[in-house]
Amino acid sequence: MEHKNKDIKVTKDFLDKDKFNNITNTVSSTSFPWFYQHEQNPNAKDGFFFSHKIYADDIVNSSNYDSMIVGCLKPRINYSSLVRVQINLLTRTDKPRKSILHRDFDKQPNMTTGIYYLNESNGYTEFESGEMIKSIPNMYVEFPTNLKHRAISQTDVDCRCVINLNYYK
Repeated sequence: MEHKNKDIKVTKDFLDKDKFNNITNTVSSTSFPWFYQHEQNPNAKDGFFFSHKIYADDIVNSSNYDSMIVGCLKPRINYSSLVRVQINLLTRTDKPRKSILHRDFDKQPNMTTGIYYLNESNGYTEFESGEMIKSIPNMYVEFPTNLKHRAISQTDVDCRCVINLNYYK
């Protein structure tokens, strides 16, 4: 898929169907733990969301780490050092709600951000350049962490769910 910014790499059908279904079935289970977050970015007042932190600060925070990350995503991403993995869930809004433009980590010139989309919605990821990436199931978007981006909420389905990864290649 071609994009204006050559630093943004988009891969459709990122995982095979079984691995994709394994992740989506786990995340959509009624027993999957979601945690309320007051805002998407600290002190931004850009709206609440729910998250499930899988990995951060060299600590595995979820029993889903092995099945989702080691078993599914790591072989495809081939990172050398993982920094953070978090699953984010935005709930439906009456009007599209924009988070602030942000970098997942400041001053990390060699870090990479990845967004793995789990479901289809009219929500999207927008970059500072104005480029928009639609929420398409089983699509992976990779870009340098220094690119500012933001989440735009959906108005058509109950939730928009993505896995957000930060790593060094």
